[in-house]
Amino acid sequence: MKEYRLVGPNHGKSVRLGSFDFVDGKILVEDSEVTAVGPIVERFYSAVPAEQAEKAQAEYEKSIAPPAPLNPTPVVVVEDKTKGTAKETAK
Repeated sequence: MKEYRLVGPNHGKSVRLGSFDFVDGKILVEDSEVTAVGPIVERFYSAVPAEQAEKAQAEYEKSIAPPAPLNPTPVVVVEDKTKGTAKETAK
């Protein structure tokens, strides 16, 4: 038996995708079916062999993370003595 795990938005979820039931994001495929089923779950359902799952999920999470600003604008906090509040102004 070979274990495949979902990566991406279905990571760790129990879902039915096509005719495949993933429990906690995992599916076990009989050795005799790996050649036929493996490419299907990999290509269409974002499942990978269990030994590659941690790295694939980390790559997915990195790919959807917002990029860091290239040149953040410094902010200076100036106290407004007339109202007793602070204002932020871009420098």
